[in-house]
Amino acid sequence: MPHEILSKRYLGISQTSRRSDEEIANGYAPPRSDVHVVHNFQHDLESLWWAVLWTLTYRSGHAPARIYAGRIFQNQMTLPDARIRAFEYSIVTHLTKCLSPDLQCFVSTMELLREILWNHYILRTEEDLLFNMNSYTSTYSFFQTSFERLLSQHAHWRDYPLRAHEP
Repeated sequence: MPHEILSKRYLGISQTSRRSDEEIANGYAPPRSDVHVVHNFQHDLESLWWAVLWTLTYRSGHAPARIYAGRIFQNQMTLPDARIRAFEYSIVTHLTKCLSPDLQCFVSTMELLREILWNHYILRTEEDLLFNMNSYTSTYSFFQTSFERLLSQHAHWRDYPLRAHEP
């Protein structure tokens, strides 16, 4: 589930964001907790990113990767600290340490996409483009290009066996 949906806030808007003098003068100063996050196109891409991360870590069957996955994916409607860190900060070191050698080709792509998602969330909020459908185009383009690059490297990972999900 997307970070903004679970955290119930748009990235780039803090709970204590300063309100403009005009908002205060006009008596409009609702608490930021009243902001309801509306599902958007980028949330779909982020969900795809989380699904790929879960597949690379949990389903790989590689013990260090499964331990890393267990910290992030906890089947709850709040954000565990490990999940926050996995989205807000670089995952290169963690993935490099925990993924099997056959899956290392995913590290840079997953980090690039994480950084793109994070930056585009912030930028879209700062520029008040949350409801501008065209503002999502570049995010989708990054995903398309990245997945095409991964497909071109399929010889590294194509035959890697994935384990079935064990509840």
